[in-house]
Amino acid sequence: MFLRADLSGVRVGLGEPVKVIGVINVSPESFYRGSVVRDAEEALARAERMVEEGASIIDVGGMSTAPYLETEVSGDEEMRRLVPVIRRLVDLGVPISVDAHRYGVVLAAVEAGATVVNDVTCLSDERIAELVASRDLSL
Repeated sequence: MFLRADLSGVRVGLGEPVKVIGVINVSPESFYRGSVVRDAEEALARAERMVEEGASIIDVGGMSTAPYLETEVSGDEEMRRLVPVIRRLVDLGVPISVDAHRYGVVLAAVEAGATVVNDVTCLSDERIAELVASRDLSL
């Protein structure tokens, strides 16, 4: 049973104050238009505002996971979207989470500076679990 967790230094769960996670999508096909940015500079401005307003973690997605839409993009395209944004956000002073489920994309995001992995497929690719464990990341 989940009671508490540490997400790259941000403690969440029972007995912990509520935390806010800011969501930024560099996926124009995202179902929530309010989260979409066009590039790394716009992402940085949005993330800075989120942190000023209390976000403890910034979660970045490069491909919409809306189950009712045709939103699949190639892994290369997802990396092209994510990596420059993550590189721009790593100096914000809060953990950067990547919303991805393909191993190559997650690896590229981690190498760019993401320290939290948000995998909506619950580790359908076991290599992601191995990566998280070997690099002492949060999931």
